[in-house]
This record gives sequence, structure tokens and C-alpha cells, in this order.
Amino acid sequence: MSPKTIVQKIWESNIVDSLGLQEVLIYIDLHLLHEINTPPAFDGLKEKGIKVRRPDKTLSTEDHNAPTTSVIDIKKII
Repeated sequence: MSPKTIVQKIWESNIVDSLGLQEVLIYIDLHLLHEINTPPAFDGLKEKGIKVRRPDKTLSTEDHNAPTTSVIDIKKII
């Protein structure tokens, strides 16, 4: 057996359940949001009726090129 990569180790340590057909349920304990791709991702969750389990573990940052007056309203997203 070949040694596991750090990514493999992290992935395997966060598997909660096997869903079959090469799908697994993983536990994510921190959400790091970015202003560009976050709204579409959370829109997808909303469409599926899935809520963020731990909004208190959700952190966001703005793009380094955006003006510092730009604010993400996390409550509107989640």
C-alpha cells in the first residue's frame, strides 16, 4: 500500500457516512466564503432546501481588488 497524501488523510478523517456510488457525506467544520462564488453556492443550497448547520463557523473575505466598503451580508446568504 502506498503512503497517503495529506489531502487523502484529511478527506478520510472527515467522512461521516458512505452514500454508495462513490459518494460520501463529509463533516466540514469551517466555511470560508469568497464574495464571487459564495452567492451562487448558497443559492444552490437554498434551492435544495439545505441549510448551513453552523452559521457561527462561517467566515467571509472580500476579493483583494474590491474596495473595502464592500460588505457581504452573511445573514442574507445563509
